[in-house]
Amino acid sequence: MTWLIFGMLPLMAEASTTVTIAERARRIRAEHPDVAALVDGSEPRRNRAGQVYFPGGFGDSEHVQVLLLDAVLHSDKALDVRVSMAHAVADPQAWALIEKQAVALRVALLEGHKGTDDASVLIAAANDPSPDVSAAAVRLLGYSKAPPSADVSATLVAALSSQTGEVRRLAARSLGWRNDASAFDALVKLLTDQRPGVREAAVRALGRIDSKRASDLEMLRTLEGDGHPGTARAVKAVLNRAD
Repeated sequence: MTWLIFGMLPLMAEASTTVTIAERARRIRAEHPDVAALVDGSEPRRNRAGQVYFPGGFGDSEHVQVLLLDAVLHSDKALDVRVSMAHAVADPQAWALIEKQAVALRVALLEGHKGTDDASVLIAAANDPSPDVSAAAVRLLGYSKAPPSADVSATLVAALSSQTGEVRRLAARSLGWRNDASAFDALVKLLTDQRPGVREAAVRALGRIDSKRASDLEMLRTLEGDGHPGTARAVKAVLNRAD
């Protein structure tokens, strides 16, 4: 029986978090109807591309943020409207809450972790079964202020072998932005990737990490005549930097 109790603890914690958000939102609506009207009464619009946005935004006050998160998690609004609202949620949310949402909401809520110094949620999200979520996570790891760590490096290097080209491309870019020297050899393997955007990202990452070492790679030099203009330009930039 003990194992059953302990096994249920994570689920109980997640349910408790969700209920707390809902309860706080109900209390705010009762005590601050003017704030509730700002969030609940906001009418979304669509731009020329058909994307939803809220003119003027919502602000980042605590009450507004609770109501926004409650709407994202519990309202019956259209998914694209909830996604737009999720982008307005300023505070980073726990992975236990994010992972249970629809793919588009998972991607939107991950944006709250952009530039944070705790990479744990992004590391978890990088292993999400959805390529869209995984791509968002590895992209955001490039912006992370988390110090160099074996966990971040291992996550991004693993993403270089993803079946999804966009995940590979963003993982290469993030490794370059993080100047992760431990990933140099793994990045070299992407110089022969079939997707030109991945090859370009690998070249740029290698050049950032060590332009002299990268310029000595015959495999990289051969890409100076690559049919993809972005890759060819990236190679020339690396060679010029190394001279």
